[in-house]
Amino acid sequence: MKTFFTKIHYKKNLDILEILLVTSLLPASFAYLIISNLRTFLYKNKILKSYKPKAFTISVGNITTGGTGKTPITAAIANYLTQNGYKVAILSRGYGSKLNSKQVNIISDGKTIYYDAQTGGDEPVWLAENCPKTIVLTSSNRVKIAKYAQEIFNCNALILDDGFQHLKLERDINIIVVDSVKQFGNKHVLPAGPLRESIKNISRANKIVVVNKGNIEKIDNLNLQNYLICNLTTDFIYEIHSNLELNHKDKTALAFSAIGQPQQFYKLIKEYGLNLIKTIDFADHHSYCIEDLNKIKAIAKEIGAEILITTEKDAVKIKHLDNSNIYALKLKSTLDIKELLNL
Repeated sequence: MKTFFTKIHYKKNLDILEILLVTSLLPASFAYLIISNLRTFLYKNKILKSYKPKAFTISVGNITTGGTGKTPITAAIANYLTQNGYKVAILSRGYGSKLNSKQVNIISDGKTIYYDAQTGGDEPVWLAENCPKTIVLTSSNRVKIAKYAQEIFNCNALILDDGFQHLKLERDINIIVVDSVKQFGNKHVLPAGPLRESIKNISRANKIVVVNKGNIEKIDNLNLQNYLICNLTTDFIYEIHSNLELNHKDKTALAFSAIGQPQQFYKLIKEYGLNLIKTIDFADHHSYCIEDLNKIKAIAKEIGAEILITTEKDAVKIKHLDNSNIYALKLKSTLDIKELLNL
């Protein structure tokens, strides 16, 4: 259902039934917008109180639902700060986690990763694996984990993952990430559209990162201020258990994923040179089981796909389920983190 609505939110030419569906949802979107604007007003005017950490605090978030490329940018910021002498904690809600969201969960203390992706959540575990020496904490109470990171781990830098709407925690730098192709969809707020709040609230952001997935020449039409371009490209493809790089590009592939907007993932596979003959989409943050992988492998065998390939966020969720040859796409980004953070 979530995947269905995501497609409608970003689809350019709707059929008559889809138009009627979106129209029927507009009253609910209007109510959502009123509540969202009221909440923003209350925080802006200090009627609702925010907590200001003593640590250098950065929020990386979206104004839309679905994937924009936020997670690799969060990792790049964490690694940059660590390399420059900061003790960093990433604060995540832990969406998809099986842990108690009301308590502080230590996914990584910067040395040891304590949970797999099935238990700790795919994004927090991926961040822990890709950000050595960074503490990764999850809880629905971001103020609680911000205090925990400072008091228990003595962190002097905090990164609020997916925190643009989390106004209860103040930040020094407010970053939003925009997909250059999807942009703001039909520009309606939920549930009729993909916006989490009014598009006017982009003005809260100090910096905007536009992830270049194509269509970049039309970004200026959005009238964004103070934005940087981030290019995401394929680094290499590797087998998820052995970490061995795929050396032969002339392979037929079946790709599968459980991310918000998988089209760019499939596009990058094709650009890498693989012959992508089949794609399978699961709901965002889907928790895989062995039956899922057996079905995927059966389809691959039926169509003659030589390799199975998925995203790194999906890979962390299936390592413990299967030891057969499954590959992941490693991405690299070109983004000036120093300029982004004004450091």
